[in-house]
Amino acid sequence: YMRDYPEVHNIINLGIGSLQNNSQGVAALLYNLKTEVYLETGRIDSAAHWNRKALSAPLSDHTAWHQAALTNNARILNKQHKYSEALVRLQSAWEIAGASSVTDKAGLSNEIAVNLFKLNQPLLSKAWFEQTLAFFKTDSLNVYPDYHVTTAMFGLALCFEVQQQTDSSSYWGTQAVLNDYYTQQLIDPWLYSKSNIYSNEVQTNSVIPMHHHWFETNHNDEIL
Repeated sequence: YMRDYPEVHNIINLGIGSLQNNSQGVAALLYNLKTEVYLETGRIDSAAHWNRKALSAPLSDHTAWHQAALTNNARILNKQHKYSEALVRLQSAWEIAGASSVTDKAGLSNEIAVNLFKLNQPLLSKAWFEQTLAFFKTDSLNVYPDYHVTTAMFGLALCFEVQQQTDSSSYWGTQAVLNDYYTQQLIDPWLYSKSNIYSNEVQTNSVIPMHHHWFETNHNDEIL
């Protein structure tokens, strides 16, 4: 969107206004975009309205738009703290994600992992974060320029922290910060949504006090 949300709304409205009766797939795509813009700007009621329109569009052989609608519905439910219901939607989206791009699958597996973590299931959450990383081939430093990779690494750090596995948590926290820096050098943040970048910035900043906590607990200089 280049984060110019009013202009995005204008463009989408033009598209919706020119829809033909046989343009259900295109309509669902536009409804999804409308939903996502409202989610980005924190207007959950408006997002829910357009998400309902996307979900009500007739199904077709092209499942990408329906997968996106289910994922958006889960995001709305998460905003309402309905984590179990959101997880059901995400799992439904995963079931039809076979032909999706690697990036879409990685984003979806991360969202499932985050939901499981919110539901106090760190073992299952960790498995889904690992699934995200399995989509990418990292280099000798175990980094890959993609924000989904960064999110998965942060997620693993949190899962291991909950399990009180300090060394593993410290390793993945450090890798996440490194990957975040590496990614920002190679990929313009404007290519991603504001919430994606903001989330990683918050996570990066949270690792510093986390490292100090690990050090105070274990007195291991390598952690710092």
